[in-house]
Amino acid sequence: MSTIKRTMSRPVGGLVRLTPRYSGRNSHEFWRRINALRGKDWDAAYSMGVALQNHEHTVLQFINAKKPNHCGSHAAKGEPCVRAKRP
Repeated sequence: MSTIKRTMSRPVGGLVRLTPRYSGRNSHEFWRRINALRGKDWDAAYSMGVALQNHEHTVLQFINAKKPNHCGSHAAKGEPCVRAKRP
């Protein structure tokens, strides 16, 4: 039986959509290492891990919803890029 290594991205209509690393299938090693901790170390790492999952989810929703842009500085300012192709 062969094992297929899952990547952190998958192509969707010309875009590469990022997938979570700290939740779902890709998170097993991350959570295995946290669960190996004991006592207050586990408490702290678990809380930070949950916060990391939530933050990652929010960031990936934002990134995956955006269209590709060759000039990210314009997108960051909320301005249209003057060099972008118009539909």
